[in-house]
Amino acid sequence: MSYSQDDNQDLSHEDSFIAAETEAENHRVLTEAMKTLPSRQREGLSLKFEYDHSYPEIAEIMSISVESARTIIYRALKELRKCMEEKGHSIQLLFFLSRYPHP
Repeated sequence: MSYSQDDNQDLSHEDSFIAAETEAENHRVLTEAMKTLPSRQREGLSLKFEYDHSYPEIAEIMSISVESARTIIYRALKELRKCMEEKGHSIQLLFFLSRYPHP
C-alpha cells in the first residue's frame, strides 16, 4: 500500500517507518519474482501495467497478435502468482506491478 504525504500526517513516525519498510520489502519480492520470468513476459507485463497499454497496443509494439499478447501476460501473471506463493507471499503484491518499474 502506498501512502501519500497527507496520509503520513495521520500516522505516527513509527507507523510511517513500518509502512515504508513494508512497501520496500514488497517491491523487493516482486522484483525478484519478475526476474524469474522470460524477457518477453517481463516486457508484456511492463507494457500492460507500467505503461498502461491496451492489448492491441502491446501486440503492435511486440509485433505479435492480440491473442498472443493476452496469452503472454496471462502466463506471466500465472507464473508470478506461483513464484510468490511458493515463497509465502500474498498475490496482492501483484498490484505493485502498476506502481514500479521492473528489470
